[in-house]
Amino acid sequence: MAAADDLRIITTVEPPTNYLDEQGRLTGTSTDIVRALQKIAGIETEIEVMPWSRGYLLAKTQPNIALFTGGRTPERVALGFEFVGPMVTRRHGIYMLSEKSRDFDSLESIADHKLRIAGLRGSWRPALLAKNGIFIEETDSLEAGLRMLQAKRVDGWISSDLELSQILRESGVRRSDLQETFLISEASSYLLLSKGTSAEQIAVLKDAFETLQKTDLLMQLAQKWSGILEVPFSFSRDRGLFLTSGDDDGNRFGG
Repeated sequence: MAAADDLRIITTVEPPTNYLDEQGRLTGTSTDIVRALQKIAGIETEIEVMPWSRGYLLAKTQPNIALFTGGRTPERVALGFEFVGPMVTRRHGIYMLSEKSRDFDSLESIADHKLRIAGLRGSWRPALLAKNGIFIEETDSLEAGLRMLQAKRVDGWISSDLELSQILRESGVRRSDLQETFLISEASSYLLLSKGTSAEQIAVLKDAFETLQKTDLLMQLAQKWSGILEVPFSFSRDRGLFLTSGDDDGNRFGG
């Protein structure tokens, strides 16, 4: 068994699930959940912050890596990841400037129009679009993708409903300036445990999450973040934290 101290816990800056506050302290909806899991499981490891692409590479190639917040994709299942959660469910979409926006009914239609889309490097979302023939401009942060969209260097930008509210607030961009032109998926995100992590360590974290679900802490976190972000969060066992507005048919991949 790998000792708890051997487990590296890694995240990236992706508000509001995991990000740095004005004092440079790590916070966020998923960060609160992971810290609650650590307390239940007795794991005192400091959470490391790095670009998603770097953290994901480490998780793909090394054992004893816990990475959040990420989706459950066929590729990640094949790579041997285990998944603790769900922690959050998000509505993932392609956004365009309202002045240039139009609705698309398929990824093939977006590819046919030869649109350039900004997406977070290492995320399943731009990877899915690229597999469908869409040109992707990879960025190291979601904020960089939004800036590219504002500068009209790309035609669209991949984000989710949870990320959007926080990023727009910090960037000063009005919600009315953007339009969701295509819904990629509504999907749940997890704490990913890399291949080679001991079965006992995996069981400890999964048991900790089950214990957490039996408390009222997750509902308290939904209320806490509703107040902080001024958006209506709720919680359910099969979705984790989610915005109460929008379609309720959550499924597929994750963040």
